[in-house]
Amino acid sequence: MFEYTKLVSDRFWKILENPAVYRKSWDNTEEMIQYLTDPGQDVTLAFVLARSLQRRFPVDLSGMTPAEKLTGSVPDNEIPSYIKLMQHLLSETQMEGTFRKSQFEKYLKAESKQLPRDNCFKLAFALAMDEDDTLDLLQACSLPPFNFRSPEEIIYFFCFCSQRIADENKEKNPYGWTFAKTLYSEVAEILKKTESFENEAFTKQSEMIEDEVLTLLDKPSSLTQKADLLRDYIISHASMLGGYSRRAYRCFDELLDEITEILTDQENETVPEKSSVRLSWIAGKMYRNIWPQYGEGNTGDFVPLKKSAPSLPSKLTSDPLWRARLQKLKNREIPVTKYDLLFLYMIWWDLSDIDLTGKDAVESFILEADDLLYKAGMSGIYIPDSYERLILLSIASGCPTAFLGDFYEAGADENIIRELIEKNQKAGR
Repeated sequence: MFEYTKLVSDRFWKILENPAVYRKSWDNTEEMIQYLTDPGQDVTLAFVLARSLQRRFPVDLSGMTPAEKLTGSVPDNEIPSYIKLMQHLLSETQMEGTFRKSQFEKYLKAESKQLPRDNCFKLAFALAMDEDDTLDLLQACSLPPFNFRSPEEIIYFFCFCSQRIADENKEKNPYGWTFAKTLYSEVAEILKKTESFENEAFTKQSEMIEDEVLTLLDKPSSLTQKADLLRDYIISHASMLGGYSRRAYRCFDELLDEITEILTDQENETVPEKSSVRLSWIAGKMYRNIWPQYGEGNTGDFVPLKKSAPSLPSKLTSDPLWRARLQKLKNREIPVTKYDLLFLYMIWWDLSDIDLTGKDAVESFILEADDLLYKAGMSGIYIPDSYERLILLSIASGCPTAFLGDFYEAGADENIIRELIEKNQKAGR
């Protein structure tokens, strides 16, 4: 995992320092689209599944193409052997019905290259993966590693580490999917009733929690006692794990207020008092450079290219911070995400006219953005994530929103763009 993160991160910095190294220019939109959608990662979903299964079933899969020699997908003639073992594991882990045979085929053929985070964990449980395989699975889907500030993922980590121990002892892992979901439900209910905490996250907190969970596993106690120890540990550390939403909402509100104040001063306008109109006004100002046609309407509900740019990072085109999402966040109807805060901080950076470009801008942005994310109880910027790299590249350009706007236009189907613009114009009449 560390080697992969270092590989992608080093390549990113080299492009900023010397574009000729990879024959890429960070201020060329088309080249950056190619870079972001093909970041050079060697680990694919098919590779992770093949390697995990080959490691666990060396006899059954003898004669198959070694995982390290796969070129993106498993050969068609070998897929039935893998499917048979995967279905066997579904039965062993008592997760029949959670994944279909057709889904497994897509994963092995590399027809489905990414999975949502929840599905990654579910698949890891279904195929009895240990923590290393699960990390590789997350990596193959361009997702960050375990979030040790999440009670649910702490439980998952505990279970996957138990799988490794069970494999070594040739035993069945007692801590599977059902155990994880049941324990998390119990913990979540208890945490709801505890006093609200506002302790901020601190440096090395994740490493500390990881080490302490591993210590729990090493204690000479029964299966039930280990589960009780984990439950007690999470509850006793609520000050580190609880309150993330509260802190994140506070960070979101403060940042949006700062952006609103800057916009008010720059536009020399009075911000509308009505909440929905106010948020529509803010959204319009935020998107005016990213999507100039936005200004043709006044609904604040224009969703730029939601399904028209499949080659771009999905977070760029799904659930953008338009008026409706801003309203839901203000009403506490949905949780604040890392992507929400990064987007807002990029807008703040752009409006603040910070006179930095290239590597200097990116280093400064990461330092300050990480402080904000840690304050909200979230993990710092993760360069292997394509959306986060895109935000950093926009910062490097010196004109973040204009740079991001190039991606919307370059990654879109012209017919869909035209329809969206016409729809927005009609809505504004």
